[in-house]
Amino acid sequence: SYSHRNDIKKYNNSFVPVNYFISNKFDFISGVIFSKEMVLSHPNNIGSDCIFVNNPFSKNPVDSEFINLFKSWNAVKNENEVTLQKNYK
Repeated sequence: SYSHRNDIKKYNNSFVPVNYFISNKFDFISGVIFSKEMVLSHPNNIGSDCIFVNNPFSKNPVDSEFINLFKSWNAVKNENEVTLQKNYK
């Protein structure tokens, strides 16, 4: 599941925005690949720990064949909102 927030508070009490994919302001970013693993302690199947989230406002969407290499969340823009759909178990 997920929840909406505009920013997150860091340990030093500063705020970092996390709403990059809800408008076309960051349409130059196609998506984000995330992994909670450290590079040196990666799983045997490299990339199996990665999650990809697309930017629904991107000027250059990522090819679906690339997205299929990772677990992914699909961000979809509707008239009034952006929704996320989990594409893995």
